[in-house]
Amino acid sequence: MKDGVISSQEFLRLEALIITMGDKVVDKVSKMFIPKSPTIAYVANTTGMTKQAIQKHLYNNFESGVDFILKNGKIILAQETALTLIKHYGEKNARAK
Repeated sequence: MKDGVISSQEFLRLEALIITMGDKVVDKVSKMFIPKSPTIAYVANTTGMTKQAIQKHLYNNFESGVDFILKNGKIILAQETALTLIKHYGEKNARAK
């Protein structure tokens, strides 16, 4: 963990350790590591992806006003949306290595 940000690899390792406990527990524990109002920058720092790539994926696959909002010029994600993006890009990055 660097500067309070957990890497996607650390996130996936933690998730793998508790996956046997069931999906509800995994999501609850995972959300403990995600800020209440995560931004695209947070997801980019966590996954190593660019903010532009995440924003494009967000606009193409999620619903404005439900999964994310625009506040003071920043895109604020729902925790569940951030978790979904971190899982998506974490798995994508893990397969690439």
